[in-house]
Amino acid sequence: MKSKGTLFALLSGICSGLAPLFSKIAMGAGLTPFTLLFARVFFSAVILLFVVKSRGPIAKLTAIQLRAVLFVSAAFTATLGSLIYSYTLIPSGVAMTFHFGYPIFVVLLAFIFFRQKPTSMQIVCIFLALTGVVLMQNTAGGLHPVGVATATFSGISYATYLLTINKSSLSQLEPLQLNLYIHWFCTLFVLLAWPLQGKVPLSTSLVGWGAALGGAVVVSVLAMTLLQSSLRLISAQTASILTTLEPVTSVLVGVFIFQENLSLKSVIGLVLVLGSVVILSTAKERPAGALSNK
Repeated sequence: MKSKGTLFALLSGICSGLAPLFSKIAMGAGLTPFTLLFARVFFSAVILLFVVKSRGPIAKLTAIQLRAVLFVSAAFTATLGSLIYSYTLIPSGVAMTFHFGYPIFVVLLAFIFFRQKPTSMQIVCIFLALTGVVLMQNTAGGLHPVGVATATFSGISYATYLLTINKSSLSQLEPLQLNLYIHWFCTLFVLLAWPLQGKVPLSTSLVGWGAALGGAVVVSVLAMTLLQSSLRLISAQTASILTTLEPVTSVLVGVFIFQENLSLKSVIGLVLVLGSVVILSTAKERPAGALSNK
């Protein structure tokens, strides 16, 4: 159980780390950050609808589950929206550094709301992973206070998303079904926010929309379904640390596909993140069910 949950979380981090590849191609072909956000959640919702329907009927939610799905969908939409907005105010490396504080926020929220103390192993791994993330990011550039605040908020909202799924009855839903509901509600929230954006130009580039579709399949459908599967088997604290493979993957994509330089500082960061992943992957953990104290 634990090994399978660990594997799912690791694969989720790797899939999520491919987001910069698809995003750079899409926005380089003319998509704006907002249209890319819409394409990602809408395409994912459509794909998931066909996948879920091919496997059987769509599960009906109880009133409690519906409220929880609305909450996690709002949290996930807030994560994507605030992170993308932070890119317009501060360098992406700076934004990702603050966003990847989410393992700390998961631990803090678990303690505040569930009185669940982190293990010494988790604290050590969080320190190693976050130090590695900071070293891997290019943090050159100004620290616009609003940009820092929105990037940090994206980490808090993502931690809320992870912990809510782990601690609520949503962890009992089949991951594809849960992912379907989340993306349809995310699409609804983005459409409601569309008028606030003013006139949004729509690109006619097939390459741009194709990259957005690829990102939806890999980053949203695969990564999120794998993450939700892992949250049924391991704690949100452990999953959040394991998914720090995301920036590792992003750095490697930059090196091998975009021919970016790999500095000694980045290499040290990679080693620290991978070290934290290896430690957690081999450490024993109580089953997820034992962690869901309500």
